Amino acid sequence: GNQIDQNLFSILVASFIAAAVISSYFITYMRFFTDRMNNLAQKFERPGAHLYEKLPPKLKNHAIVFGYHRTGEKIVETLKKMGVVLIVVDFNPDIIDELHQKNIDYLYGDMGDKEILEKAVIAEAKIVVSTIPDTKQNLAMINIIRQQNPQAVVYVTAKEIEEAVELYEAGANYVILPHFIGGEHTSLLIERFSGDEEELIRIKEAHLHELRKDLDKYDRR
Repeated sequence: GNQIDQNLFSILVASFIAAAVISSYFITYMRFFTDRMNNLAQKFERPGAHLYEKLPPKLKNHAIVFGYHRTGEKIVETLKKMGVVLIVVDFNPDIIDELHQKNIDYLYGDMGDKEILEKAVIAEAKIVVSTIPDTKQNLAMINIIRQQNPQAVVYVTAKEIEEAVELYEAGANYVILPHFIGGEHTSLLIERFSGDEEELIRIKEAHLHELRKDLDKYDRR
């Protein structure tokens, strides 16, 4: 009986030791796993509440720039020089950090989100610039602007000539084609023709005429 008790005692001690080792590994692993998940969450989560938006007290006769990277940055510089109240809408948390540091008003979000368009007060904007070459989203945005704010001057971006023609026909005032012209050219247009809508219409018609000629050339090939 004594031998059995001894064996049982040895088994119990071994079990306790094994359980302690396993649980200590488990705790260490869980800590490691939790830390990794927290790091990943921080990378992908939206910015903190204080970084969600930074808006001026009143939005009226303002400019909205969708997409800050490259082209948008040059356009924002031009609008600031002109003394225009502006906000930038961007979906990249790093860009939002940059805008926060530069003290530029912003909204964290997507141009395809109607709530964001409402927060940006698109119905009261005088200039709207989209540097994002997403034709579907740009068409949807033009449609909303033309319903709510027909007087707004709208600059959008396209990758292809066909898309540019489609955006012009939908009501864009000027279509940026980054392969042909960059942010500096667009900035000059905004600066030069702010308030001169007739001249901008002339430029739009000339540009549309050129694009259609280019399309005809492609079609004949």
